[in-house]
Amino acid sequence: MNGNLPELREHFRRMRAAYLVLLISLIPTLVAYRRVKYSVMARDQARFEQAVQSTRDALTQRMESYLSALRGLRGLFDANQTVTPEQWEKYARSIDLKWNYRGMVDIGFARRVRREEKDRHVAAMRSAAFPDYRLKANEDRDEYFPMIYLSAVTNSANWAPGWDLFNEPARSNAMERARQADRPIATGKVTLLTPDGPKPEPGFVIYLPVYGNGVKPENWTERKEATIGFVFASFVARDLGNAILGAQTNGLVDIEIFDGGAPTPENLVFDSDGILAAGNPAVSRHVSQAVPLEGFGRSWTIHFSTLPAFELDSKKHLPWIALFGGLTVSLLLFGIAWTQVGARSAAEGLTGELRQSEELLRRVNAELRTKIHERQQVEDALAAEKERLAVTLRSIGDGVITTDIAGNIVLLNRAAENLTGWPRSHAVGRPLSEVFQPLDETTREPLDNPIERVLKADTTFGRGSPTVLVSRAGRERIVMTVGAPVHDHTDSIIGVVLVFRDITENRKLEAELHKASKLESLGLLAGGVAHDFNNVLTGIFGNISLAKMFAPTDSPVRERLEKAEQSCLRAKEMTGQLLTFARGGAPIRRVKSVPRLLKESCDNAVLGSNVRCEFWCAPDLQPVEVDQGQITQVFNNLLVNAVQAMPEGGTIRVRAENVPAGTRAGLPSPGAGYVRISIQDDGPGIPPEHLSRIFDPFFTTKHKGRGLGLATAYSIVRKHDGLIEVESKRDQGATFHVYLPAPMQAVATETEEQNPPPTGQGRILVMDDEPDILNFSHDALKRLGYEAELARDGAEAIRRYREALEVGRPFSAIIMDLTIPGGIGGKEAIKDLLELDPQARAIVSSGYSNDPVMAEFSKYGFRGVVAKPYEIRELARVLRQVIGSDSSSHSQAQA
Repeated sequence: MNGNLPELREHFRRMRAAYLVLLISLIPTLVAYRRVKYSVMARDQARFEQAVQSTRDALTQRMESYLSALRGLRGLFDANQTVTPEQWEKYARSIDLKWNYRGMVDIGFARRVRREEKDRHVAAMRSAAFPDYRLKANEDRDEYFPMIYLSAVTNSANWAPGWDLFNEPARSNAMERARQADRPIATGKVTLLTPDGPKPEPGFVIYLPVYGNGVKPENWTERKEATIGFVFASFVARDLGNAILGAQTNGLVDIEIFDGGAPTPENLVFDSDGILAAGNPAVSRHVSQAVPLEGFGRSWTIHFSTLPAFELDSKKHLPWIALFGGLTVSLLLFGIAWTQVGARSAAEGLTGELRQSEELLRRVNAELRTKIHERQQVEDALAAEKERLAVTLRSIGDGVITTDIAGNIVLLNRAAENLTGWPRSHAVGRPLSEVFQPLDETTREPLDNPIERVLKADTTFGRGSPTVLVSRAGRERIVMTVGAPVHDHTDSIIGVVLVFRDITENRKLEAELHKASKLESLGLLAGGVAHDFNNVLTGIFGNISLAKMFAPTDSPVRERLEKAEQSCLRAKEMTGQLLTFARGGAPIRRVKSVPRLLKESCDNAVLGSNVRCEFWCAPDLQPVEVDQGQITQVFNNLLVNAVQAMPEGGTIRVRAENVPAGTRAGLPSPGAGYVRISIQDDGPGIPPEHLSRIFDPFFTTKHKGRGLGLATAYSIVRKHDGLIEVESKRDQGATFHVYLPAPMQAVATETEEQNPPPTGQGRILVMDDEPDILNFSHDALKRLGYEAELARDGAEAIRRYREALEVGRPFSAIIMDLTIPGGIGGKEAIKDLLELDPQARAIVSSGYSNDPVMAEFSKYGFRGVVAKPYEIRELARVLRQVIGSDSSSHSQAQA
């Protein structure tokens, strides 16, 4: 027994296929036996298939009817692309959806609206039929498809004029596919609102594109561009199924429709009996069948299954005959399989050899393909390297010239053409010395040919200092030059490459930076001196203005006080010039009229001289946003210089005109508009050797000049984001151009008070570390009708302010010095003050205008600003602006 076991194992191994065939054939035999046992299945199957076929026919017929309706809609728009609401309603009534197209909920049209047409489309729809029309899109897109017409069996809950169909991915995907394929495309399963039910139900929508002029474009790009909209029809699955399929089943067959190929609950669109049978192990049906269906660009699955009525008329038939026939067939198949096993063994040997040969051929073919691919990669890399070199030479900003060993040019790039003035077609073949002509920057002597030095030394050559390159047309540029030898594969020199860079603009930039550095250094010193001097000057200037109020009008004392006041004003102008150089100085800008500022400056400049001014201002001249005191100083300096340049008399020509944004290069703010003020004299002009230094601090050619006038003007204009330039030729006078930025938005210019401000009432707290300023402020405020209290620093001011609030006698305003040496200044104290009283009226004061608080006081919580030195009228004006005509209103509100 044990000896026969290996033979049996080998036998079953070789004959396992035959036995497997026998086993497999016996299984359907047993299945057939059971089916024959119940002969009713044959009759039921026939009835089942008949119901399936009739349902498919009804569905196909109904879909063709719906397609005809959609094509009719497209025909309406092909005939008339501007269909009116009346024409739409007339057509909808004529096709009678309720009776002729049962199952269809509604039809409609969505218009294509490009982004740039959006506003026009909304305006047209509002004027046509929908006053409250709005295009409802959930995001910005290049095109929209708002619903503009909809007709339904009854009042449709889906009607939303202007609702963009592209808001839903299911709809937008179907519309894009319809436009690409130019045929009707249905969405997947979507939810729709029905007229007779509050809950949304599953369904789908079919879309068909409409093209301009009714002409169908040939390709996708043209179709997309020509699309003017989509006609569509909506179907609720329950109504559609009942209309198409309900009469076909006679209650014997359950019909379930799924979106796609997977019969899952998520894809279920329609179920005739409401019980999911497909893929549900809890539901057993006698006969079932899943039928795939393609329609409107989507795949559908219709699952048919029998209902219990099918099992009421079942009978048995001849089971033994079916069993005998099945066994006969099984034995026959077993014999055929037994015969084939022997032939298979021989075939397997031949197949193995064939596979080995095939594998060998495959490896050889792969190696050959790899070598061909590697060779192609090398060739492509070489071609790409050549192209990169060509592109690099064409686009590089430096000039590049290549020569042979004889010094003749073989190649030059575009930058070299521009710098030398020689086009490539003329330069190639010429000696380098004829095209490239460098001069020594200092001696202006011609320099030696760099090619000879490179060839002789066989090394890289570079000039340590810049040289002057003279172009073919005589234009001079400052360049840095480097040369290097070119070797071949044997390391022999075959030529020289020369690279030179234009640094002319760099030189100009370095000079500008040097000038700015000198101004910055001067500003550090000038700012500190001017700040301290302004504190002293405030006490003097203020007391003089206060003393004038007590002196009779025709008294000699008043005349002396007025002269002293004029001296203070000149001293204030001097400190203003010094403060202009202070680092970080920010002008206190207001919108001003240019003609008014120029007229005042001209009148003062020509007073007492035999020089006259000619004005011309553009009729539509824009105002400028400037610090009036600083810009007046600029105009005064330029006009006084013009008057002094013409001691024998002459004419100063002043012009002002607009410079629109982007029309003049080199301005600090390219996107802003500017106003250009030109001041021209008829004097002897400025020597060329002085033009580069004309704006340097302390540079002057006048015997008694200080050298601050033009330097001050340069600094002021620069801090206003402007530009100042000068043009001059010997014996032809000089012209200064001042560019000042115009406001970005139209605003009214400030008007100035001609009458002194009135007196007021209220309690004023003054905080300053200078006793003279405190004394002057106390007397001045008392003279103006106010009650004054004094504080030496921020801590004392906060304490006094808090005490005044506690006793019910708050201050109407508080004047605070910006900085207090060794104590708390206004910049720090304002935070505590506003926490104590958010409605506090604080005025900032300082003799140093370079602090940003002076220019943007409201940003830091202050209500007003008064710059030192100031006199009583300026103090009264600021108090009136901050407190208002009712000085006690704040006190009453606090009390």
